[in-house]
Amino acid sequence: FLKVDEGNLHVDAATGHFLLKKAAIVGHAFDSLHLPLTLTGGFIDELSIHLYLDVFNPGGNVSLQILIKNVCLVFGAHTTDWSYSHVKQCKSKLVDLVMKVLELKPQKKNKAAEDGSATGWLSHVQTRLKQDLMKKVAEMIEVNISNFHVRLEDSKTQAVPFACGFKLGYCAVFANEDSNSQRTTGTWRHTVDNLADPLFSQTIVARRMSIYWDLDQAHRHFPSIPSGEEVFAHFKRLNLRETFSACVVEKLMELY
Repeated sequence: FLKVDEGNLHVDAATGHFLLKKAAIVGHAFDSLHLPLTLTGGFIDELSIHLYLDVFNPGGNVSLQILIKNVCLVFGAHTTDWSYSHVKQCKSKLVDLVMKVLELKPQKKNKAAEDGSATGWLSHVQTRLKQDLMKKVAEMIEVNISNFHVRLEDSKTQAVPFACGFKLGYCAVFANEDSNSQRTTGTWRHTVDNLADPLFSQTIVARRMSIYWDLDQAHRHFPSIPSGEEVFAHFKRLNLRETFSACVVEKLMELY
């Protein structure tokens, strides 16, 4: 379902780096799945995941950085003639896709007898270890998203064509824990054990969010199955127009 040129996909397990660039979403892979909405096309300019593990140096940094840049997704309405053959074909394609996804999941192993499960103090230690691990994972994740655009078009099933969408200009998620600013730490008086659930704080910064709704603009819609390059070129023009309006027009209006 992704079309990526050679050299735009880089995976390095030794350094914990994954990079995907200039990837076009193949709309034909999601067509005729008998779902209310169909992913007709899209484009991913850059998607990178970098795991930093500097645990051997004192005060070393451990973080998981996720970068998502210029992602455009176009959805459309599912169309059918409601004939038996077409509906069967669409549902069969959906079932085949679900079965392929299930085949990728590893089979669950039979659990050991309940008599061998940890109880008492050992069970408490396992619970604390799981909570501490979840806290460390939540603290190390850093996400940066820029220019994320989702658009829905329908000029086939409605009498009046319409298009709506959501645009996120920038979003950052990072951990910002300061134990001194917390009203409670979970430590009880006259004990050194931390008996409360692990506490952590996550900071979310978002800018330039917008929602739009256009009516009777079918001439501006994408073709039925647009290519990734067409999607990217269209959204690039929208981003340039928005940037010009936010950074130039508003500043000129403030001067006058």
